Amino acid sequence: MGGVQAELSLLPTEEGGKKIPMRSGYRGLVRFIENDDGFDGLGAEVSLKREELRPGERCGVSFTFLFPEHVPEIVPGMAFELLEGAKVIGRGTITGTLT
Repeated sequence: MGGVQAELSLLPTEEGGKKIPMRSGYRGLVRFIENDDGFDGLGAEVSLKREELRPGERCGVSFTFLFPEHVPEIVPGMAFELLEGAKVIGRGTITGTLT
């Protein structure tokens, strides 16, 4: 699997989130909450469905995994966290898969 569609909410800055907006092309780590696969996060590139996503906002996104061979089975409804290094900057839910 090369990627997924999701709804992503960035944490507000005052809750430890980013200080600047995110744009398409951002690379971070995706960690699936229900899956104890031993990974701290899977590298992914984010594509937004709008120009930018500010801290505290929510929007539709797609993730393209940088190493798809390490991606576990993903199904709609799975919860995930978006990390910048070890820091959680967002949370969301998978809405579909990309072929």
